[in-house]
Amino acid sequence: MRKIVIVGNGPSVLDETKGSLIDSYDVVIRINDYQTKGFEEHVGTKTDVWALETKTLSRWEEFKDRFDIPELWLLISNCFSESIEPVMKLAKSLREDMFISPIAKAHELRNKIAAHPSTGAYTIYTAMHQFHDPIHIIGFDHWQYEPKKEELNALGSYMAPWEELKHNAEKEKIWVDRLIEGGRLQRI
Repeated sequence: MRKIVIVGNGPSVLDETKGSLIDSYDVVIRINDYQTKGFEEHVGTKTDVWALETKTLSRWEEFKDRFDIPELWLLISNCFSESIEPVMKLAKSLREDMFISPIAKAHELRNKIAAHPSTGAYTIYTAMHQFHDPIHIIGFDHWQYEPKKEELNALGSYMAPWEELKHNAEKEKIWVDRLIEGGRLQRI
């Protein structure tokens, strides 16, 4: 059985020093424009899977150093059918073996949460379909954590206003809590 952890971008990851624990996992999954430099003792350095959505992919030049990560997952959740083809073409031109999650999976997840899923939720959902091992999570705050000022800069995109993203923090947290209660997820 493999040990799998998804490291979310919530500021709570800076509350404890779990970098070594995170790096001890067999599979470490990170999301979008995650940061490790300067935060190694908190979040570790290892990345086996980089899960990103289309907005992050469109800024691919900022992340050239990440294209040697063993697996890349493109999670398409907000493209209209006429705009999917150019996104897929760009993804395949950057890395031919990039996994592209079917848009139908995003619709399934949207129905489960009853709201537009965050990339973090979509990453959890994708990992549950890619792996049959238990999945651990850290840094999933559901926008309920009051970050310190220095954390705002450190964690980049974490602080985009929830309402602008059309996510529902409460519904997403309920969904994650149900997965934890059901034994499919565990917080570390």
